[in-house]
Amino acid sequence: MGTWRRLIRSLDALSNIRLDEVSAYGAEGEEQAQGFLAEEGYYSFFNRIIPHPQKQGVFLETDAIIYGEGNVFCVEIKRYKGRIYFPPKSKVVKVSKKFLFWDYETEKTVFDGYDNSRIVKAKEGNYGEGVFYKEFANPLGKTRYYIHHLKQFLSKIDQRFSRLFIIPVVGFSDTESDISAIRSLEEGLVYISEIPEFIRQHRNERFAASPSQWIIDSLGQVPTWDRILTRENEWIQEVKSISITRQGTLSDHDTVRILQVNGKTEVLASSKGQVNIDKAGERQTHKLRNINQVRIGTHALR
Repeated sequence: MGTWRRLIRSLDALSNIRLDEVSAYGAEGEEQAQGFLAEEGYYSFFNRIIPHPQKQGVFLETDAIIYGEGNVFCVEIKRYKGRIYFPPKSKVVKVSKKFLFWDYETEKTVFDGYDNSRIVKAKEGNYGEGVFYKEFANPLGKTRYYIHHLKQFLSKIDQRFSRLFIIPVVGFSDTESDISAIRSLEEGLVYISEIPEFIRQHRNERFAASPSQWIIDSLGQVPTWDRILTRENEWIQEVKSISITRQGTLSDHDTVRILQVNGKTEVLASSKGQVNIDKAGERQTHKLRNINQVRIGTHALR
């Protein structure tokens, strides 16, 4: 390889891939949850996906599936900034009125409780420009929808999952979110740090001391996203494994070690390889020079 091509490869290595701000912000919440759950010693399966029931090539995702205290839990993590509450509902009622000698009816809008199928985020502007409001579907609904289809997916692995109850829980950021208006250890709307307590409160005494191996094995077969580890040790794609070893700044090639699903290993020399990714319809190209590892997680769904 000529000096010019060696120099180009050297410059490639200086162009590091970084997580975008939104992805990095969300990943921090997941890392916080992983830390709390690791302390409990539960069986934890993070970022698991299953095929969408109606949309080809689209996947349903959950942040974590936890097996602990004799039960299975489906966990969604949210790092919403601001105060979180259920939006109020109203209804129109008829009210009797009297004017002089005449009785008549009119309509009046009155408060009718709260809509717990939705949540509102009220966040103050960064520069004192007021409070901004944004409404979302209650993430518990999304989690229950995922659980319904997760059980169908797992039932194909082991029919016993069709009768297994899986419990939904949503964890909000301890430092960013104020969920005092909606927090419920019974319903599963809690702070991230309270997820272990929620799991303990739903302990299944019959199976807590002796976890079922068939559940552990089956949950391990739920795929995760394909992932790429950059030189900055950040997982940028949620795409066994391909490992890349650089031979030096001005080397004419890198060593690529491919671990196949059947356990066989193949070693290749790459001078200008790249990885092409279709991320939610967006085409991305990453040079092998900037990658440490590629993990294949969705091969079972292809």
